Parts: sequence; structure tokens; C-alpha cells
Amino acid sequence: MKHIVKCPEPSSFQSWNKKNPRADWDDFSKTETYQELRECLINEQAMFCCYCEIALRQNSDAHIEHFKPKSKYPAERFAYNNLFACCEYKDSCGRKKGSDYFDNLISPLDKNCQLRFTYTGNGMIIPSDEKDTLAKKTINLLALNCKRLRNQRQSIIKVLDDGGITIDYLKESLDNCAEWYNGFFTVIRYVVGKRGTA
Repeated sequence: MKHIVKCPEPSSFQSWNKKNPRADWDDFSKTETYQELRECLINEQAMFCCYCEIALRQNSDAHIEHFKPKSKYPAERFAYNNLFACCEYKDSCGRKKGSDYFDNLISPLDKNCQLRFTYTGNGMIIPSDEKDTLAKKTINLLALNCKRLRNQRQSIIKVLDDGGITIDYLKESLDNCAEWYNGFFTVIRYVVGKRGTA
């Protein structure tokens, strides 16, 4: 999970909220402002899914994810800090999480979220500290070890862990991971760290 730094709330979204104080999310999701907000969230997340880090494209089917589910936290449904861009895969992330939530679910806004997780050579994401039960619960709730994600991460680790890959190439991979590896910034950072170049 890559740390996300929120940009200022888009003025079009602020304006829509002020003009539509009683609107529900379904009304909002049919608007042009929804599409603009979605694109803004994708950009502020460096084109990565907020949970699994798969690359999101501007014209992708990414959705706006409520970190705290709108069904359980209706007051948070239009709170900008509760909104992220999330992939559409049904076997992980927001679609798998649905309306489930628990206190202290690790958020991409937590500046230490990247330090809470690491990887194994076979593509598994695991807590950096084996006693970190919240990291384990977060991995399980978001299904971050589903077969699809595990296989993608394993193939990246296998390619980059090759002794013939130079340190310079690894560093370039971090900058270009969305295009070269379909995302997975912290997976590449894991390999860089393994090679002692973090």
C-alpha cells in the first residue's frame, strides 16, 4: 500500500456539494463532476489503485472508493479524505471489501502505511512485523493476496531480482512502474531494498 498525499479538494466538487446538500451518492455518480473527481483522485494517487497499487488509466473503469463505507458512515459519503480511486477487480480491494470496515483499518493516508507491509519472493504481501494484527486484518479484508495479485507481484519480483538487473534500472523502475510493470511501486521498492539500495 503506497502512501497517498491528498491534494486540495477540487473546486468543482466543493461547488457541487454546496449546491446539492441533500443529494445522495447515486445522484452524484451520474454527474460530470463525479467523472472529474474520479480523474483527480487517479492523478493524486500517481495512477495507482489506493490498495493494491495496480496502474489505473485515465479511461479505466476505476471507481471512487469510500474508505469508510457510505452505508455505515453516511456523514462521510462526500468527505474528500474518505474518497480514493480504486481498481474494479472483484477479487480484491474495494469491490471485495464492500461495506466491511473495522476501526484502525490501515489507510493509504497513514504516512507509515508503506512500512507496515512487505513481500515474500513468491509475491505474498505480509505484515512487516509478524505481530501486527491490524496489517493482517487489512490484507485479509482487501484480499491483497488473491491469486491474481500474488502472481503479478511474483513475476515482477522474479524479473527484477535477477542479478543482471542493474541498480540504475531498479531505480528507473520505481519512476516508471506504472508503464513498465502495470504499477506495484512498493513491490519494486521491496526488491530495491533487498538489493541494499533503498
